[in-house]
Amino acid sequence: MDKFFERLAEDLETYATHAKRKTIEVEDAELLLRRQGYVNDKVPVEVLIEKYLRMDQRRLLIPIATSGNVVIPKKRS
Repeated sequence: MDKFFERLAEDLETYATHAKRKTIEVEDAELLLRRQGYVNDKVPVEVLIEKYLRMDQRRLLIPIATSGNVVIPKKRS
C-alpha cells in the first residue's frame, strides 16, 4: 500500500511539474485516474467519488446547487 501511494504522489507531482506548477490540481488527479483506467467516458470521476467516499467528503468534491442559484463548491478559475 505504501508503494502505491508513493507512486501516486510521484505521478501527481510529475503532472504538476509538467504544467509548470508547484501545486497539484484536481485536474492532475483526474488525468491520473483516466490514465490508470479508473475513469473513462462511461465512468466519470463523480461515480468514483460517490462510490468510495463518505458524504462529507463528497460534498467537498461534487458541486451541488443550493437555494439562490448558488453552486458549492465554487468553480476554480
